Amino acid sequence: MRKLLILILILFSYLGGVIGVANAERIPILMYHSIGDGTGYKRSARDLFCSPPQFWAHLLYIQQAGYQTVTFKDVRNNTFLQKKIILTFDDGLVNQWDAYDELLKRHMVAVFFPVLRTVEKNRKFLNADQLKIMARMGMEIGSHSMTHPVLSRSNAKKVEYEIKESKLELEKITGKEVITFCYPYGRYNNKVMEVAESAGYYYARTTNERVADFSVGKNFELPIIYIHKDTTVEKLRKQLEKDNGRRER
Repeated sequence: MRKLLILILILFSYLGGVIGVANAERIPILMYHSIGDGTGYKRSARDLFCSPPQFWAHLLYIQQAGYQTVTFKDVRNNTFLQKKIILTFDDGLVNQWDAYDELLKRHMVAVFFPVLRTVEKNRKFLNADQLKIMARMGMEIGSHSMTHPVLSRSNAKKVEYEIKESKLELEKITGKEVITFCYPYGRYNNKVMEVAESAGYYYARTTNERVADFSVGKNFELPIIYIHKDTTVEKLRKQLEKDNGRRER
């Protein structure tokens, strides 16, 4: 009887690991920027906006379609959930606080990538107290660098500063481990990836467009589904269903 129990435990442990790995393989990562209408911004920047009603509609669809929102930390911890999706928000704009509030109401989570130079220095961006609250309430706070430079064109000292110092500063603010980096402008190279890994990050997110496969490589080139100003629920549904079709084949 004892041997049978041991065998069952071993089998359960093995299957749990296999299921966890399978669940973690292909996960859509949505990339949002500003949750607003773009009023007062240059026309070239307005494609980065998602209106509040459109964003609320996205969240409703995501829930109705059976997706479970997770963070990169959840993926690292092998969270046993089916049909995962990661919502990310770049730049730390203050209107993302409204997005956070709506996520909280719906018991959803997301990942926010602030730029450290803007924290406490500009009312258009999230401040340290807000980041601290968000982290405490289950949101993941990742780094988007200190000053948002093009890292692939920066010298070695600058790259080290932007990637390592931003991690340390965010950990001081939130009291949480920072494990994910988001490349400014989506620009990076092998050296930048090496510094991100040596700094202690587990993941780095790009602006390359496709569904992320967490089973490939070291996960320092994670791609995204870009949310444009005209990404309707129907367009989002088609993108996600297209990926589900790939999974089932």
